[in-house]
Amino acid sequence: MTNISQTAIEVHNNSLAQAKKRKSFTDSLNGHGTSTNFGTKLLKDYTEALLEVFEEMENTKGATRSKGWKEVVLPNKDKWPLVATCIAKSVVDNIACEPSLSTVMNSSYRSTLLTLGYTFEDIQDNSKKYKTFFGDVIEKLGPMTGTYTCESRNKGARKLYPTPELDEVIEESINKVVLATKLFTPTVEVPKPHKNLISGDGGYYSFNSPLLKYPTKINGRVHPDIANFNDETHPEFFETVNKVQSTPFVINTLLLDAVKKCYEDGLEWSDYPSKKELHLNMLDKWVETEVKMMAERGIVMTPRLMSDVVRKQEMKFRASANKASTTITMAEAFRNFESIYFPVFFDARGRRYTYAYDTLSYLGTSLSKPLIHFAQKERLNEVGLENMFAALGNALGKDKQSIKTKTQYAKQWWEDNKEAVYAQDYTEFFEDKDMDDPINALSIALELWKYETDPTWVTGFPFHLDARCSGLSIIGTLLKDKSTMELTSVIDTVVDGEGSLPDAYTGVADNAKGMVMEMDTAPALELKNNLVVFIRDFFKKPVMTLAYGDVRNNRDQAAKAKFIENKVYVSEEAMELYNITREKALKNVSPACMSYLSTVKTIARRFVKKHGYINFTAPLTNFPCVSQMFLEEQTRIDVKDHMGKRVRLVETVKTDVLDTSAMVRWAAPGVIHSTDAAILSKVSYIADFPICTIHDSYAAHPNKTNELRAIYAEQMKVLFDTCPLDSIYEELEANEGERPISVPYINTQEDGSEILNSLHIIC
Repeated sequence: MTNISQTAIEVHNNSLAQAKKRKSFTDSLNGHGTSTNFGTKLLKDYTEALLEVFEEMENTKGATRSKGWKEVVLPNKDKWPLVATCIAKSVVDNIACEPSLSTVMNSSYRSTLLTLGYTFEDIQDNSKKYKTFFGDVIEKLGPMTGTYTCESRNKGARKLYPTPELDEVIEESINKVVLATKLFTPTVEVPKPHKNLISGDGGYYSFNSPLLKYPTKINGRVHPDIANFNDETHPEFFETVNKVQSTPFVINTLLLDAVKKCYEDGLEWSDYPSKKELHLNMLDKWVETEVKMMAERGIVMTPRLMSDVVRKQEMKFRASANKASTTITMAEAFRNFESIYFPVFFDARGRRYTYAYDTLSYLGTSLSKPLIHFAQKERLNEVGLENMFAALGNALGKDKQSIKTKTQYAKQWWEDNKEAVYAQDYTEFFEDKDMDDPINALSIALELWKYETDPTWVTGFPFHLDARCSGLSIIGTLLKDKSTMELTSVIDTVVDGEGSLPDAYTGVADNAKGMVMEMDTAPALELKNNLVVFIRDFFKKPVMTLAYGDVRNNRDQAAKAKFIENKVYVSEEAMELYNITREKALKNVSPACMSYLSTVKTIARRFVKKHGYINFTAPLTNFPCVSQMFLEEQTRIDVKDHMGKRVRLVETVKTDVLDTSAMVRWAAPGVIHSTDAAILSKVSYIADFPICTIHDSYAAHPNKTNELRAIYAEQMKVLFDTCPLDSIYEELEANEGERPISVPYINTQEDGSEILNSLHIIC
């Protein structure tokens, strides 16, 4: 295997050496320097130089020695552009301060990547996705030796040929490579309607885009529950899907122009820096955190290791800058279209995503989301204006307050700052550190400015209403646990509409803090001197992941990292006390959650033991949730890369041994996520106005958000009344003769009608 890998590297090595001699490449290199990401011009110049090299290789044949390179015949000529692009991208990435990207290459995939034009960076960014595609290739072809044939010739020359089997697999599977990329765009025509989950006949026009990208296969065949789920057996589900992806959107050009102006004026958000310069203060902070975490793990810092840490953090910064640049570039490309659309797909739990995800989508980043507006625009009415201020309150960091309280705060803030917005002075959106979402706050402020100054102004602004800790809210509703329903505002507890909302994360933090304050031990005293560790931010992730079945060891590790990030250093005894009190507080705040987790894991373990996979249907929609997981093995070999450096290549191979623990862990969050996805689907079906959804977040025009909240509350009441866990537990109850496991109902809330009256169930 090593020899074959080295031969594949020769393709890089030979073409690299010759392409660097081309004037087009050296001119580009000199023009860009070596400390930045070279961008499209350098990539284009280098690719063209490589194509010239390939042409000469093909034409000179036996005279290659006089040209200074070995004889290498690349795959079919029609694939040369892809091969050239692949080599160019990998080399440019290396010159741009990231040679380690090549080390993530899997030895079995290296030559396949050359043929497909897939880059090292793509692989790193899509690690879970590429394994699925390349796993198919390896399953069909076996090890890499069956992928390429390598023949030795006289005087050490080699030829590299793809096998016919490889060409066949590439032809069959090229669509999977398309599905693995992150750079999907919206469409400018209504996507094709879907009729089933797996055919891929709907969505994009240019390639197959199935609703279920990676359907679970049992013994090599798609599970029948998935294969038979179609528009005839479940017409409401597919009507909803096609309705959602047919909803027209437009680019929020008002915000787009403002963001571009901010960058031109030298203003930029830390999460979305410009590509003009590296911010050393941010780099210092990132490196300091990384070094301290390494020290905690007992890793001795050396100059070389420090260099690696700096380079890693520098690349993280550049990745953020690239993401911002890509989002703005794509928004510019679509700004003049009257309507754009977002084809969708689902994961195994029935959760819905847009294909265009990370770059430009209402499911995207905090920069991407505000750039997407509904194409159907309206003038704000009285209700809509109030809701617009509520949205501003959320963006300003008052989302934990009641609707009335945060609306009042937002109105006062607007009065204090609108003159600056009128004058296009946006510094407040960079200097106010308490803002939760400064880009969205800027977007809303611009809308208010236009509303007040232009009586004809209409808007397509989507007001996103979020559930409060949706995992716990769903568990509380399913188990009829009044305390958990009140904690997550499924049942409203706000008096006279004012004040703070109950908060699960703060509740757990306060509970743990109370236990520690009553102790007199030395570890407790350490924690009392660092009470910052008992604030909401430290407990959000533990509470959130608990509802999804996370294990204590993960929470302990996350807590340790959080302490270091916030420069809090305590003894091991104090750290252990902190972890113990956190676990007790989690149990105290939501006993319903702990009861649910223990029973669903037990019942899932039984099902996997009998069937070898997990299978249940989601409530309300009957979406088939099927999962089967296998253990993986890794083989490591050392070779030299095209830069002459030693590279450790890792080959990951899926075994035929079931990963029972992973499937059991999947079941608990799988049931919860399938349930919130089902509610989302029902709300989308019922609403007769445009909406967009993000898992547990629902967005509509501010004029319509009160109606949207009412529809959501109705579906939560349906969940309360119908007890869908009974049927899910019955489906998973696999083994006769074992003690049946019942749903652990708490039954402290007997009537679901109070759900309909909650103003803060989503807000």
